[in-house]
Amino acid sequence: MAILLAGALTGVLVVCAIAGLFILRNASGDPTQLAPGTNHQAAPSGAEDGGFVPLEGPPDACSVLADAPEKLVPGGEPTPASATDTDTSVRCTWGDVGLGDDPRELSLELRSVPGADPVADAEGMFTEEHESDKSGDNLLPSQRLRDFDDLDEVGDQAYVLYFTETAFSQAVVNARVGNVLVTVSYGGSKDDDTPLDQGDCVDGATEAATKAIEAIKKMGSA
Repeated sequence: MAILLAGALTGVLVVCAIAGLFILRNASGDPTQLAPGTNHQAAPSGAEDGGFVPLEGPPDACSVLADAPEKLVPGGEPTPASATDTDTSVRCTWGDVGLGDDPRELSLELRSVPGADPVADAEGMFTEEHESDKSGDNLLPSQRLRDFDDLDEVGDQAYVLYFTETAFSQAVVNARVGNVLVTVSYGGSKDDDTPLDQGDCVDGATEAATKAIEAIKKMGSA
């Protein structure tokens, strides 16, 4: 089996074995902490009075969700992907679907889009990923896309897909707020080795994405 982090599947696809999902390191900090080398200074264009000011770098992914992971992944510690983090893309994971009798895993990826018109560029990237994920182009041969829906009240744009693989299932929410792309994956299996129910996966991923977007909106408030 494998876990698929969809969302940025046209460039930052991550496919990992369940027993060893990411190269990890411990992280902690204030929810407003940014990835190394980034700051909250607005880009020269793309903001309106009272609107979202484009961020020059993504916030720290492990801090953005605050206490949300405790509900979805009890006891899960935040573990950032330090080996793959960049000035424009960061990721954090809680839990491990390869451990325990009732395994769960939650991951959050944040990508800031730079450029002269970062919001328009982010819209373009989101549209490309929407079409690719809707068609199931990036799933592994053993994975089956079960559902795909647009989300009307999550960020500026958002969709969710749900897929299964043998005893494992996962929902992925890909959303956009301003020039930041937010990708949340949540899934696992039950103690009888059957996939986690679709409602549990979709609700969990949507809840986490909503909380992350709320935090990012505060950071980009004009």
